[in-house]
Amino acid sequence: MNTVSSLLASASLYQTNKTTSSTSTQASATTSSTSSATISTQWGFKVDEDGYFGEDFNAVANIPSNVKINETTLEAVQESLQTIGSTQDPISALSKVWSNFTKIAGSSLDTDGTMTLSQIATMPYSYQTDSSIFGNIVSIQDSIEEYLTVSSTSNDIRTLSNGTLDTGVETFYGLQSYLQNTATTSDLQEGLSVIGIQANEIVANENEVSVGDIFSSFVADILPTGTEKIEATEAYFEFAQSGQDIQSYATNNFGQDFFDEAIQGYGTLPDGSTNNELVDLFLEECNKQIQADAKNYNAALKTNTPQETVANPAVKQYIIYNDTSSSLLSGSLVSIDS
Repeated sequence: MNTVSSLLASASLYQTNKTTSSTSTQASATTSSTSSATISTQWGFKVDEDGYFGEDFNAVANIPSNVKINETTLEAVQESLQTIGSTQDPISALSKVWSNFTKIAGSSLDTDGTMTLSQIATMPYSYQTDSSIFGNIVSIQDSIEEYLTVSSTSNDIRTLSNGTLDTGVETFYGLQSYLQNTATTSDLQEGLSVIGIQANEIVANENEVSVGDIFSSFVADILPTGTEKIEATEAYFEFAQSGQDIQSYATNNFGQDFFDEAIQGYGTLPDGSTNNELVDLFLEECNKQIQADAKNYNAALKTNTPQETVANPAVKQYIIYNDTSSSLLSGSLVSIDS
């Protein structure tokens, strides 16, 4: 198998357009009575009249052919990379985002390319990355209890680190507060609007939305627009690996007075007195989560391999596999030839 970068380098259209094309699009001179008019793009691939790439693009990006990718999604990835100062190729980056998306969605992602609101509601509650969606998936929370635990710890770590550490936790479509009143609604568009999914593709069943639209909305929602959160997340996992506890981090970086003030609320009783046992218990639980994050982070690094692509435009199936190296990773989807 070839990597995305090597396939891009060998694609004549990509090479030609990379050096000679402007960012504007040009209409192709060839059309046929059996297919929509195509438009050449700066990426070296053609899109249809609605801006969707064809199967040749999906094969290079290692995305199943039944998932339609609009050029605006790739443009958004390119803009995000530029914003954070990354020189990564946008197509390789999009391929990484798709890989991470399928890891997060796991077995909830329907293989036929469309999903109902009820199916979307089964998706995980949240996930954790080691930097951004361009990085690695560290953990996935399938239940509301897991989400509340990591979310609470994330807020605590941010407070005790004076905002310099971020655990990288992000919410996902399955968040109950978004879906509890929409999963059974008869108005699909109303339900989608509540959870922020923009449906553009026309699908056979009016009560379903395409996986491509779900993915595009996911991309639009999670692409980094700056480096502050990325730097804080990277700093967190560097700290987690160091074995240092959060109290030492806070006092060493910001002083004892800062720590005493930040921790005060965690041990204060209703009568205003301080219970040191509550403070100790809180710090113990906080440090346990930090250690668990370090373990899952190391597991994610070990299992992460360079992104590969299936050089076959007929790619359109998914297979579920379980990642046994980390108990919090519920699984992911990979493409195979049909």
